[in-house]
Amino acid sequence: MSINIRIFFEKKGRAKYISHLDITRCFSRAIRRTDIPVWHTEGFNPRIYMTFPLPLPLGFEGERETFDIRLTDDTYPPEKVKTELNKVFPEGIKAISVQTIVDDLTTIEKAIYTITLKSNDIKKLEEEVKSFSQKTDITVEKKSKKGIKTVNIAPDIEVQEIYAENNLLKVKALMSAGINYNINPNLWLNAFMAEYGYDDIVLNVTRNFVLRADGTEWE
Repeated sequence: MSINIRIFFEKKGRAKYISHLDITRCFSRAIRRTDIPVWHTEGFNPRIYMTFPLPLPLGFEGERETFDIRLTDDTYPPEKVKTELNKVFPEGIKAISVQTIVDDLTTIEKAIYTITLKSNDIKKLEEEVKSFSQKTDITVEKKSKKGIKTVNIAPDIEVQEIYAENNLLKVKALMSAGINYNINPNLWLNAFMAEYGYDDIVLNVTRNFVLRADGTEWE
């Protein structure tokens, strides 16, 4: 009997520069190199059934990303799925765990990001980030399927922690996420840099977790 499963994986290092389209192709090729009994779509051009609930933007790292596949054999061990994938995944991508699907993608509401910034004056940068994070109006142009809209993203972003580490500044932020309304951290970062006249200060952006509306981890 078939069963849908969810694979949690990390995407780090040079792998962050692999686009979502290329990730889909990469994973499809990788799965074909294993003995995982994956289900294929029907029709003239069969392909591996595979979905990504919340694709990661290009250039971002992810500590707990997900994709779903369907197995044609529900007795195939989840731990073996993980082992087989890690044999063929490229550098920077690693399967962390495999489980049956718990949550629907419509229940994604928030995501936690860690943003790493660089500067010759970390103290000054820290004070500016603190000041900017307290703004109640951060108006930006946001692209959507219906076009470009002007929106205030301040209510959708909560900066939870700001701290210096190894001469870098770390900013931990909770942002709206999901299929209905999603905030890309670059919107906040670009607005911040424009406000204070910065150019090239973003070293890395990592999505740590995806959350439900109640703040618990999405499964």
